[in-house]
Amino acid sequence: MGGPKFEDMPELRSDECHVWWAALTHCARWHTRLLDATESMRHHSYRTAADRDRFTVGVALTRLVLGAHLSVPPDGVPIDRTCARCGGPHGRPRLATGASIDFSVSHSGDVIGLAIARSLAGGGASRLVGLDVELINAATAKEAPVDVVLSATEHLSYRKLDASARPAAFFRYWVRKEALLKATGEGLLVPMTHLTMSAPDQPPRLAEWQGRPGYQALVSMHDLPARPGYAAALAVVGRDAAVICHDASELINDSGLLSA
Repeated sequence: MGGPKFEDMPELRSDECHVWWAALTHCARWHTRLLDATESMRHHSYRTAADRDRFTVGVALTRLVLGAHLSVPPDGVPIDRTCARCGGPHGRPRLATGASIDFSVSHSGDVIGLAIARSLAGGGASRLVGLDVELINAATAKEAPVDVVLSATEHLSYRKLDASARPAAFFRYWVRKEALLKATGEGLLVPMTHLTMSAPDQPPRLAEWQGRPGYQALVSMHDLPARPGYAAALAVVGRDAAVICHDASELINDSGLLSA
């Protein structure tokens, strides 16, 4: 049986990274039918309905997009979530096949995003992607653990900002760092203070990674437009890619793809 045929699915070129944006309101009952056993267990582990729905939309979006590119049914997309360190089902998700596609999922508030790119770029160069989106919450930022997130250099820029500008700035630093650590798969194993990013009002780039001299040459950063009130960033490790954003509303609402 062939995979889903979403008529508007754009070709994923080797020099591109596609970012698909969905909303919490897109969650539908049929999306839960796309979850595998591991994903179903995780779905039920969330305490609130909103958290369960965010996770479900993220999985559905991932499986619908990957299924269309791989020409397999969405519920048959082989996603491996095994942690490389402990073997638990909470590792960086990846395709359990030889397909040269890398992807990253993020969700916060009402926004869910998926980044997808060819893991082998032109000329055989490798590529990993990491996506992060966060709802900018002024109350959270006011009590934000800046000492846990910002490097000494970033502190200098942050302290010069007006109080009203600090929430957006803090979350800009946050999403850039989270995106990069998701791309590498290291997550919270690396202190965010080891990373120094460019100032929030400057073009995004990794300025320094403590203990990894020269690593910044391997990393490209992109600030993304998610929705008003949100900060989002994409990290590309390896050969950079042209970033193209798509609205996933038609795709995520097409229940006909489930039986395609």
